[in-house]
Amino acid sequence: MVDYLVDDFVPAVKEATQGRGADVVCDHVGGDVFDASTRCTASRGRILIIGFAGGRIADVATNRILLKNIAVVGVMAARDSESGDRMADLFTMYQLGKIDPPMTFVDFDTVPDSYLRIANRDCVGKYLVRIPHDEE
Repeated sequence: MVDYLVDDFVPAVKEATQGRGADVVCDHVGGDVFDASTRCTASRGRILIIGFAGGRIADVATNRILLKNIAVVGVMAARDSESGDRMADLFTMYQLGKIDPPMTFVDFDTVPDSYLRIANRDCVGKYLVRIPHDEE
């Protein structure tokens, strides 16, 4: 695993893809991560802009986009009429074991601490909150 806050992930992506680069990059962070993503996206690859968790909105170096023929696409799934179908496809892929997203289950009473971990970037993947149910 590569910690993008500490390590340069570009060489790791290049090594994992035998120098080709990633065909698709899902960028939730923006800023410096987006800048680095353009360096490790394959020729004719695609970068999906999903968010700006890093705070800085990146300026696009159009020379890389042009020379590598990269498509940069904004993805706002919550406003997309097809998002329900895509979410269903993702759940099916998960159930079939084709994708294995990192998830951490947290108890409801630890949500404030979990938000601090997210704010401090001390987490990987999604936090799923267990909601207590009163049993009668």
